[in-house]
Amino acid sequence: MLVKNSRRFRYSVLCVALSSLFLSGCDNSSSHTESADETLPVKTAPFGWTAQYKDVDGTAAATTGGEGARAESIYVVSSRQELKDALSNVRSPNYLAGDATAELTAKLEPKIIYWVGTICGDDLGNGTYADATYYKTKPNKTTFDFDLYVKAFDKDYLAQLQATIDAGGAEATAAQTELSLLKKQNGQRLQYANNQKAQIQFQVPPNTTILGVGQDARLEEGYLSINTLSHTFNKTDNSNIIIRNITFQAPRDFAPAWDAGDGASGNWNARYDAVSINASKMSGLITVPLLTVSTRTAKSRCCLVNTFNVMMVCWISKMARIT
Repeated sequence: MLVKNSRRFRYSVLCVALSSLFLSGCDNSSSHTESADETLPVKTAPFGWTAQYKDVDGTAAATTGGEGARAESIYVVSSRQELKDALSNVRSPNYLAGDATAELTAKLEPKIIYWVGTICGDDLGNGTYADATYYKTKPNKTTFDFDLYVKAFDKDYLAQLQATIDAGGAEATAAQTELSLLKKQNGQRLQYANNQKAQIQFQVPPNTTILGVGQDARLEEGYLSINTLSHTFNKTDNSNIIIRNITFQAPRDFAPAWDAGDGASGNWNARYDAVSINASKMSGLITVPLLTVSTRTAKSRCCLVNTFNVMMVCWISKMARIT
């Protein structure tokens, strides 16, 4: 699911359109060759989807993203690390690595990010990419094994192991070791998933504009997280984020969770979406269709990808007003 539902954000509205719509329909500057009509009125106030919203106190505020960013807070990025640095606004004069207050101040400042080409969330920065084996040890070591995780749901097998333990004898010790490992798999799966999340997540701070350059700006094996109410951003209420002209591929989940209560026969659930919106106000997104095609073969027996066939047009939160 693209947006995690919550009563807390029951006023939120997600607008979607079929993926047969293309970005060129949103960008008049490149889709028309005729000269502009000089009699057309100039827009001097917010207009269009998510251009402004009405707060609970009745005042209207415009969605401006990174408008007003200093020159040093305007970035051109083409790699994972460059995108991470830009989102953290490391060139801000207020940024000081290791100083939590200074880092937060820089993140909350206006910033504009121009995205060039393909950025891979699993890029390790040394010419290699993280895979299923990598996440078993980085950044934290786990004993997660997908085959054992599946086996842990086999109640008959677990009962057989317990019977072997109860009977004692030469096989009891090995059975006890295996049973103990199986019982730990669910917790270890979560740690493994957190390892992958630490690598592929890009948290978007408030007051940010991200613009894809050309027609090939895309994110693979990573995802954008829009949740400015998190402690990472000091629970900032107004997101003020603009994202445009980027193709997203939902990343693979090497440790999907089994939910026996999901549907009549249970289901596997992937953790990651191409864009995850947990809490957002004053945020506008216009992008090309979300993709699910992977460019690299999975190293695991199981990897799951959340599938979408829609184009996200906008996110309007609270009592939004469209003019």
